[in-house]
Amino acid sequence: MRYLAVLLLSSTLLACTTTQGTSTSIKSSGMTIESLPETDKLTYQMGVGYIGSGEYQVANEKLMSLVKKYPDFSELYVMLGVSQERQGKKSDAIAFYSKAIAINPMDRMAVKHYAMIQCGPYDASATETMARIADNAPSELKAGMYSAAAACYLVHKNPVKGNEYADRAIAANPNYADTYYFKAIALNELNRQNEVFPALDRYHDAYGYEPNSVYLGLEAAKKARDQAEISKYENVIAMNQGQ
Repeated sequence: MRYLAVLLLSSTLLACTTTQGTSTSIKSSGMTIESLPETDKLTYQMGVGYIGSGEYQVANEKLMSLVKKYPDFSELYVMLGVSQERQGKKSDAIAFYSKAIAINPMDRMAVKHYAMIQCGPYDASATETMARIADNAPSELKAGMYSAAAACYLVHKNPVKGNEYADRAIAANPNYADTYYFKAIALNELNRQNEVFPALDRYHDAYGYEPNSVYLGLEAAKKARDQAEISKYENVIAMNQGQ
């Protein structure tokens, strides 16, 4: 189960954040990549591309050239953080991710990258670190940080605490949809399968069906022997395979 939790967490935390195919639909403080003028959009895309090819100095120059023009575009800081992280500069990466989150506490990509770097799967103190960060976070950041702490507890094989911190995230902001995915994982590991389905429904309402969430739903449905849920998820898988 540890491998499954790590796989699910890693896949979800990296959703929409690969440097070769960064999503252009993510909103950052009301901005999208599409809202940039064509020349700046190209500069941004070149910076992201240079990260992917390991040319970090050039990537930093391209992205930093846009910061003064768009100081509230949080995704710029996320990608600068990715560049620093890939160079092993953890403190600098955390600073960039933190800047992005400060600009837009609901920036899903920023929170996920921040969580990934703070929650090393082989760092025994990682869960306490994330929990402390969440407990002390400003109110506008509570949901994202509690959600990150929930995910971290799942990586470290503690679904009880994972579920507890998911509930804290929901209490802080019931519209922070990523939380429901982590809650569903925790509930499934706690063999509370019938509670998995409404949590996943909330997640799917926000983000649609994703491979990891669909297979999680199918696994829970089979454990619960819930034929309606089994059919629902099997139909989703069949439709996607037919595309």
